[in-house]
Amino acid sequence: MRKIYIIGIIIIAATLLVYSYITWPRHIQIELKGIEYSQEDKNYSKKILIQIDGTMKKKLNGNRTFIGNFTLDNSTLAFADEKFILSFDVTNSASLSVSYGEGLNDYGDMFANEDMSEIVIFTSTNKSEDGHILAVPAEDRETAENLALKYTNKEYEFYFKNN
Repeated sequence: MRKIYIIGIIIIAATLLVYSYITWPRHIQIELKGIEYSQEDKNYSKKILIQIDGTMKKKLNGNRTFIGNFTLDNSTLAFADEKFILSFDVTNSASLSVSYGEGLNDYGDMFANEDMSEIVIFTSTNKSEDGHILAVPAEDRETAENLALKYTNKEYEFYFKNN
């Protein structure tokens, strides 16, 4: 009978350790170089720098929440010292917006992997012609476009499988 209690305690302790490991907030402080480009103007692309400082917390269902700041250098997209609370779903996407009082600053949509070492920002809400696309890490436009396609294809594959 005592062995059953010990085994039960070990199972509970192991479950709590795994749960804590998965959901424990992780501090992210990273600087990434990439490319900003336009889908309308094939000649437009420029190098950018994104600095990220915040905390990522993961839920057991795969959704993640990032709380922190972004700094963009040499980009047409500018944030005014705003603290973001981004809720990423299982397709790695989040709305890049900040609410204040009665208003909302909507910067577009963001896709990012779990450690935010790959990020794609669509500055328009329709993910195409109207805005610019920021992709990091990327050294040239082709790499940036491939990274953007990687994340948007995952979102659409997930949507069509689940609808």
